[in-house]
Amino acid sequence: MLVRECEDGNIEYKRKISSKKERLETLASQMKWRLSEGKGICYYYIGVEDNGRISDLGRISLIKSLKNLKKVIKIIDSEIISIERLSEDKKEYFVIKIKKEFNSNYLFLF
Repeated sequence: MLVRECEDGNIEYKRKISSKKERLETLASQMKWRLSEGKGICYYYIGVEDNGRISDLGRISLIKSLKNLKKVIKIIDSEIISIERLSEDKKEYFVIKIKKEFNSNYLFLF
């Protein structure tokens, strides 16, 4: 189990990420906030609940969520720096490091 997610900072936990367009737009706004908090760097943990518990999604759901996260990253013209696949008690999760050229004015224009 990880520590509980904090409202501030550049780390975001997501159990899974839906492909619905409205949801992707909401996540894009949220990602801009996390990038702003990290001055252009943020980390997304896919397969992790807000309380830090590792979900038991299975590899297929994790990969689908990663594909949907890539759509969010494209919306705000960011890039993936690294993807780590980790596990705890045989439950897998991803840690994705995301980067965007930091410009505090740009991040809040949307």
